[in-house]
Amino acid sequence: MHQVGQMRVKVIKINAKGQLEFKKDRDRRGEVHDGELKFGENRLHRYKRSVVTASVMSVTGNVPHPIIELEDAVVLRIDDKSMLIRGVEDIDGVQYAQLWDVRVT
Repeated sequence: MHQVGQMRVKVIKINAKGQLEFKKDRDRRGEVHDGELKFGENRLHRYKRSVVTASVMSVTGNVPHPIIELEDAVVLRIDDKSMLIRGVEDIDGVQYAQLWDVRVT
């Protein structure tokens, strides 16, 4: 992976299987992904092309592994402590549109 940036973040998924989820439903679910954000170009053999990916990597243990990942990732908005990233997530072989609300910690 050609890595562009990496930082400690908390991520909340805005969509559920491609559908916008209301904030009250996201808050009720309480799912927050905490780890190191990696953003960069990655060659994915299943697509036979390079893809910009965003990954939240675990920070525990000796070998970091992705907790969540977006393919064809694009940063839509960024400021000093947050960003909005759009991309495609793969759930059980099905691809869904996804938005991440990313907070730098």
